[in-house]
Amino acid sequence: MVDTELFKCLQEIHGEDYHTFVASKLVPVVGNVREFGVGIAKEIASEIAEEVDIIVNMAANTTFDDRFVMLYTCTYIGRKKRLKVCQPLTYNY
Repeated sequence: MVDTELFKCLQEIHGEDYHTFVASKLVPVVGNVREFGVGIAKEIASEIAEEVDIIVNMAANTTFDDRFVMLYTCTYIGRKKRLKVCQPLTYNY
C-alpha cells in the first residue's frame, strides 16, 4: 500500500529513507470486529484517540466460505464499529 501513487510525494521527499520513515509512523493494531469496541483494549483506544491522525482500515475475513451473516458482520457491522472507535478523534484542518 505505501508504494502506491498516493504516497509518491512522501517517497520523493524522503528518498532512500522513505520505508524507514513510513515504518516509524505505522502501528498495526490487532482487534476483532465481532467483539465490543472491535476487540481493542480501552487504553489502546484512548491512545489512538489522542495520538493518531489517520486510520487505515485493513480488516478482512479470509475465509470466503462463511455464511452471509458472518460476512455481513465482518464488513458492514465491523466497519460501523471501527468508525465508532474513530469518533473521539479530533480533526485539525
